[in-house]
Amino acid sequence: MANILANTTTGAATGATLGSVIPGVGTLAGGAIGGAIGLVSSLFGGNKAEKERKRMEQYFDQQLTDNQNWYNNNALGDYTQRADVQGLLGNLRNNLALQNRIIDNTAVVMGQTPEQQAALKEQSSRTMADTYDHINQYGQQYKDSVTNQYLNRKDTINNQRLGWANQQIVMDQNNQVAEQSMINSSLGTLTSLLKKQPGS
Repeated sequence: MANILANTTTGAATGATLGSVIPGVGTLAGGAIGGAIGLVSSLFGGNKAEKERKRMEQYFDQQLTDNQNWYNNNALGDYTQRADVQGLLGNLRNNLALQNRIIDNTAVVMGQTPEQQAALKEQSSRTMADTYDHINQYGQQYKDSVTNQYLNRKDTINNQRLGWANQQIVMDQNNQVAEQSMINSSLGTLTSLLKKQPGS
C-alpha cells in the first residue's frame, strides 16, 4: 500500500514539475497524469512481487514433498526386498543348494550316516539365518542413515525458507522507509509547486 502511495505521489510530483511549464492547468494535468502512471506502475510491480513470492513458496513446498517421498521410498520399505539384497540372497540360496547336493553326493561315497548329513545341512541353514540377521541389522543402520539425511534435508529446506522470509521482511521494511521518504519529498514538491501557481 505504501509502495502504491509512494509511486503515485512521486509520479504526481514529477508530472506536476514537468507540467509547470504551462502554469496552472499544466501543473494539475501533469500531476494527475504522473500520479496515474505511478499508480499503474505500482500495481504491476506489486503483482510481480506477489508472483515471485508464490513461486518461491511453491519451490520450498516441492522440496519438502520430494524429500518426504525420498524418505518414504527408502526408509519405510522392507530392506530385504531391495533388488541388490534380493540378488545377494538369490546367489546365497543357489550356493547353499549346490553345497547341499555336494553333501548328499559325498555322503553316498563316504558312507556318512543320515545324522551326519543332517548336521552338515544344518550348517547351511544357520548360514542362511545368520545372513538374514546381518541383512536386517544392516537394513536398520541404512534406515537410520536415511532418517538422519531426511531430517537434515528438512531442516536445511526450512532454514532456507526462513532465511528467504527474513530477507523479504528486511526488504519490505527498507522499502517502507524509502517509500515514506519519497512520499514526504513528493508532497513537499507538490505543495511548493501549487503555491507557485498564479493566484496562490
